[in-house]
Parts: sequence; C-alpha cells; structure tokens
Amino acid sequence: MHPSKRKYLKNAASNLLSVGSSALMAVALPHYFSRDFSPTEFSLWVLVLQLGAYVNFLNFGVQTAVGRYVAHALSKDDRRQAEEIASAGFQILSLLGLLGVALLMVVGIMLPHIFHKIDPSMISTARFMLVWIGGALILNLPTTTFLGVFVGHQRNDIPAFLALITKGTLAIILVLVAGATHDLRLCAEAYFVVSGVGSVLQYITFKRFCVGWNLKLFAISPAARRELISYCASLSVWSFAMLLVNGLDTTIVGIFDFNKVAAYGISISIINFFLTTFASVTNPLLQVFAKIHARDRIDQLIHLFMLVSKFTTVLLIGIGCWIVLPVAPVFKLWVGQRLALQAAPVVVVLVLANVLRNSAITYSYFLLSSGMQRKVLLGPLAEGISNLVVSVIATSKFGAIGAAWGTVAGAIVGLSVNYFYNFQRTLPRDFSIWKYFIENLGIPALATAPAIAVIFLQRAMELSMLVAIPFLAVASIPAFFILFKTYQSISEGAVAEKRGTLHGDVARVL
Repeated sequence: MHPSKRKYLKNAASNLLSVGSSALMAVALPHYFSRDFSPTEFSLWVLVLQLGAYVNFLNFGVQTAVGRYVAHALSKDDRRQAEEIASAGFQILSLLGLLGVALLMVVGIMLPHIFHKIDPSMISTARFMLVWIGGALILNLPTTTFLGVFVGHQRNDIPAFLALITKGTLAIILVLVAGATHDLRLCAEAYFVVSGVGSVLQYITFKRFCVGWNLKLFAISPAARRELISYCASLSVWSFAMLLVNGLDTTIVGIFDFNKVAAYGISISIINFFLTTFASVTNPLLQVFAKIHARDRIDQLIHLFMLVSKFTTVLLIGIGCWIVLPVAPVFKLWVGQRLALQAAPVVVVLVLANVLRNSAITYSYFLLSSGMQRKVLLGPLAEGISNLVVSVIATSKFGAIGAAWGTVAGAIVGLSVNYFYNFQRTLPRDFSIWKYFIENLGIPALATAPAIAVIFLQRAMELSMLVAIPFLAVASIPAFFILFKTYQSISEGAVAEKRGTLHGDVARVL
C-alpha cells in the first residue's frame, strides 16, 4: 500500500476511533440517565454539563496551533523549536485554566439569578456539580497541549486511543454510579476522578512518547508564545463565534424552557456526533490542501476545492435525510416516549441548520490551509450574533424549538456573508462565485430533492419508517450518482496528473 494512503487511512481510522469514544457518552448516558433520574434531575445534569463545557472554548485553538507548529518544526528536524512551542502552549493553557476557575465561580454565584425556572432546592446540587465537572475540564485544559504534540507527530492514533480509554471508562463508571446511587452529586465526583486520571494518562503518554523532550513549565520563550498567540488570534474569533452558535443554545433553553433542557441536550448530542463523524472523515483534506498550497498550485487547489465542496454538500444532505427518517421511533427506544416527543422536532430543525452551515466546511479547510483564516472574521461573528439574537427571541416565545431555528437563521447569515463578502477577499480574482454556488448548493439541492421530498411526505402523511425506507432508498439514487461522478472526476485527475499524487490524496480521503 502506498505510504500516503496508509497515512490517510490511519488518520481517518484514528479519528473515527475518537468519534466512537464520544459516542459512548452521547448514546449510553442519555439512555440510562433518562431512567435513573427524574426529568428535572436529568435536565439539571445536561445543563451543568453544558455550563462546565464552556471551559473548552478557552482553548482558543491553542491545541490546533501546537500541532501545526510542532509538525513544521519537526519537518526541519528542529526539536528545540518544537519543545518551545509545546512549552508555550502549556503555559498559555494553564493561564486560561485559571481564567476558567474565575468564570465558573461567577456562573456558580449567578445560577439562581440566571435560571429562574430551576427549583431553588436544586441550586446547591447544581453548584456542587459545577465545581466537580467544571474542575475536571479545567484540569484537562493544559494537558490538551500533549494531544497537539501527538498530532504534530502525525500520530492521531495516540489521542484517539487516549480518548477511547478515558471516555469509555467515564461512560461505564457514570452509568454504574447512577444506577447504584441515583445521586447526581456522586456522578459529578465520579466525573472529576475519571477525567483527572485521564489527564494524568495524557501526561504519562507524552513523557513516554517524547523521550528526552524538555518541557519548560515556567520558563518563557517569547518568540514561541508570540507565534502561537498570533496564529490563535483569528481562531479565537472563530471559537467565540462557535460559542455563540453551539455553546449557548442549551443555556438559553435552560433560562426560558428548563423542562426541555434534557430533550434539547440529547438532540444536540446526536447532531454533534453526526458532525464529529463527518469532520473526522473530511479533516485530512486540510493536510492535502496545505500541501497543494505549499507547492503554489492554486489552479489545482481551486479545482479540487470546487469538486470536494459539491461532494461534501451532497453527502451532508443525504446523510441528514437518513437521520431525520428514523428519528422518532429510534428516540422512543433510546430515551422513552416523553423525551422523544420533545426531541424529535428539534433534531429535524438542527439537521437543516447544520447541513446549511457545514456546506462551507471545505471553504474553512481552504482558509486554514492557505493561512487566510485571519481575513474571515466577519462571517463567523455575524453568524454567531444572529444565532444568539434569534435564539433568545424565538426560545422566549416558542420554547426549545426556537433555539434550533436560531441556528438556522445564523447559518443563513453565515453563508450570505461568505458569498457576498468573504469569497471576494480570499479567493482568486478569476474565481466564479456563481459557478461555485451551482456546484456547492445548486447541484446538491437538485440531486437530493427527491430524498427531501420523501422526508416531507413521510412526516406529512405520518408514514411508518419501514414503509418510507424503500422510497427513500430509491430517491437517494441521484445523490449517489452525483457522489460517484464527482469522486470519479477526482480520481481521473489523479491518473492524469504527472507531477504528483494530490488528486489521489483527495480521492483516498473521500
């Protein structure tokens, strides 16, 4: 097998392994917690998990930056620079962890003032859980530096294996503790202990893998620190925008419709699982695009950008239809009829929202590979702010489903800014935005229109899932045809190309 093919298959398999570990948390916990706790307790658990998870946004892309610069340094056999980058990353994330402590303290104090619909008798439990769950995530923040180092070594399998061990153990322990005690406080303590062990395991693995590395925990390397901060400055804007898009919805639901927090939370978990799986498969495209850009072959990069954009959008819509079709019966088996009735409509709207916003995923890979993410700040901010505003207004009037429609509104705004502003500033002058619109949205919409029609008819006529499956399978044929023809075009480019295997690299990723 060609070495590049082995590398991509290994990275893709590692990414999927990491996704599988997340699936244990996303799928197993709601199934058991919805039965071991009352609806109010389960909603409180979901809400506190979301509040604690805000700590993760303090990463500000430092882990990604560490991976990039470590890989760059090692490509020049400059281990000293790689060590300085890793040290600077650890120092920055440690300081951000202290900021996380302060933020959690403020949230804990403000809990009863923000979430008026939580039973006052549960506030002390919520604060207790926030300390332990948030504390675990804060301790884990600096150790994500080590994961960036592994990625810089192109050893995606190591973070994936660590994630599988930690998250798998965490899921099992939480299920056992919840079933045996029915006590949210003990579950939060178990979360802290297992996560803490996972952080220690990351450090031990780093020391064994990077033998001889001198990680300076306190000494400062100004050049390395400036390099990381400069790279992360624009990514911080993206992280803040993603906080507005994905991070605040559950909190908004907790403020206006607390009883549906659990339903909204499990809906988000399923959508995130779908998106993480999709990103794990397409993420290696970033490396391919970076390689093409480094060789200054812009025409080839744009050609592949167009093809891959069409491929990924068709794939997104097609998978979205197959997620929506069985959502109601599957949710009933998973979390019970009450939560299923609340969650199923939310999932449908969230699928629409995330298909729209992730149709631009290939564009984001183009930006990151070419270093032009610094030029694209307005779009993410506009999407995040519009998402937040519409979510607050709609949730206050219509409940949890309003937060999902806020995500749709944000996605439309984000796409509009791309087409009317960002593309003109980041793509070549001769790039046809209209042609890209046809390739990225027009053709995928036509190819998947029959499948979308089947979904609408199935829901309008209340057809059973078993009756609708054959119709959806037939209606999906045009989408499969477009996927096949697009993949064939990429593969034919690999055969025709004489100076490299970059088309082949993309074909192997897809």
